Amino acid sequence: MKRIIQIVAFILFAIALIGLMGFIYLERENQILNEISVRVCRDGDKGFLVKKELYEIIERTDSVRAKTIKQIDVNTLEKIIGKNPYIENVDIFVNINNNLIVNVKEKNAILRIFNQTGEGYYINENAEILPLSNKFSPRVLIANGYINTSYVKGFGNIYDSVYYSPITKNSIIIDLFELTKIIRQNNFLQALISQIYVNSKGEFDLIPQLGKQIIHLGSIENIEKKLNKLEIFYKKAMMKAGWEKYATINLEYKDQIVCTKK
Repeated sequence: MKRIIQIVAFILFAIALIGLMGFIYLERENQILNEISVRVCRDGDKGFLVKKELYEIIERTDSVRAKTIKQIDVNTLEKIIGKNPYIENVDIFVNINNNLIVNVKEKNAILRIFNQTGEGYYINENAEILPLSNKFSPRVLIANGYINTSYVKGFGNIYDSVYYSPITKNSIIIDLFELTKIIRQNNFLQALISQIYVNSKGEFDLIPQLGKQIIHLGSIENIEKKLNKLEIFYKKAMMKAGWEKYATINLEYKDQIVCTKK
């Protein structure tokens, strides 16, 4: 008998607890939203995204002021805000204080392209193409010269068919992207190189921060070996000869570097 009483008491307690939780949930759903907090995750204080504009998008999409929590369409807000080309990810929720929290991760540009027509765009670390911004210009590698690829709105990745043909497997911007990634992985090269120039043959020249010489890389074939040779050359030979001694540094040849003096 005692055992039965304990079981019944437990069941009644569980029912009461579930009822209480349901009441609390319904009560909270009918409460008015307090504040909106927008947080932008990125490298550095400044970037493509401006908090004020994100607040305005929220208000235009679904004015959450004076709304109850259950009236706020979080999924729609995430979809609308996520359409911004500079946003990698957006997460929106209401916290225990009834504040709407908007967490946004900004895309990180690593390369700025100027094509033959003068059009510009960025490529980020995930191989996505971003339009230029009139509010922010990140300090990244610049690539210019004989680049005929234009930015096509609505196609966000350099491996999309409008930029890359899987048949020919030929794309200058893909080679530029791979080259940029390798340079960024090496602190010395990242500090040394400021620009990549694509010549009429589709070959690459590197422009250093210091000195006026041109570093002829050629094709992207054996790129890591070429850049390793370059680093060794700068650390040993250039330190002795000086930054202004050579006009060109050619890395195309196997196991050697060919230089021309000024």
